[in-house]
Amino acid sequence: MSNKEGSGGFRKRKHDNFPHNQRREGKDVNSSSPVMLAFKSFQQELDARHDKYERLVKLSRDITVESKRTIFLLHRITSAPDMEEILTESEIKLDGVRQKILQVAQELSGEDMHQFHRAITTGLQEYVEAVSFQHFIKTRSLISMDEINKQLIFTTEDNGKENKTSCSDAQDKQFGTWRLKITPVDYLLGVADLTGELMRMCINSVGNGDIDTPFETAVTYVLQELILLHEWGSFYYSAWLDEQCIGLCPASEPANPRLPNGVHKLNHYATGPAPALCTVL
Repeated sequence: MSNKEGSGGFRKRKHDNFPHNQRREGKDVNSSSPVMLAFKSFQQELDARHDKYERLVKLSRDITVESKRTIFLLHRITSAPDMEEILTESEIKLDGVRQKILQVAQELSGEDMHQFHRAITTGLQEYVEAVSFQHFIKTRSLISMDEINKQLIFTTEDNGKENKTSCSDAQDKQFGTWRLKITPVDYLLGVADLTGELMRMCINSVGNGDIDTPFETAVTYVLQELILLHEWGSFYYSAWLDEQCIGLCPASEPANPRLPNGVHKLNHYATGPAPALCTVL
């Protein structure tokens, strides 16, 4: 038997060769040292941030569930007689969702919203989808982001008690008014999800013999989307032109079909701090 093996035939561990009294003992850590105090502070801050993040995730799930239930309720509208009753019930449900959003605003008191945006974005997108679907059924138009944000303004008189907390970037201490703003990303993604609900509504309407609703939906919503895309496209195209130098190409060269009429091609002929826009008159 090898000397490295014990009486039972098992291989000894290296530290078993050293007497226990010769092992190096750890030094006592001074818990009152500045380094330990600093790390304890970091630990408490991280734990509080993680706990807040988890609470926001749970609230976002509740907002998502209640918003989906509101959408399912709105799909029950198949005729004019029951429309008002269902719309009233959906408004009550959306008020409950807004109370959840108010709790989100309370959690974000004194915090940077963008640090926790990932925890709440799913719920906010679903809320945008639900409220825009309800608005479209009422008015046959697309609700704007400003209109949605106006519904998320909470005063100190809500529920008969004072709301002392809210989102850090949307707080008015003079009037006791608190608000949570929907970001453009949440709004656009929520509106994008709305298209699927409109398609489902049109299919259900055709199944019930209603041909007018799909036509109105296609005309009003699609045209509004095209106008919205045109406005956004024009804005970004103008911003893009500010960063480019546009000049004339020789008359023998064909015009670029991707550029507006009169603009032939991009080059860097223009110099100076401001870009030049040259067109053919």
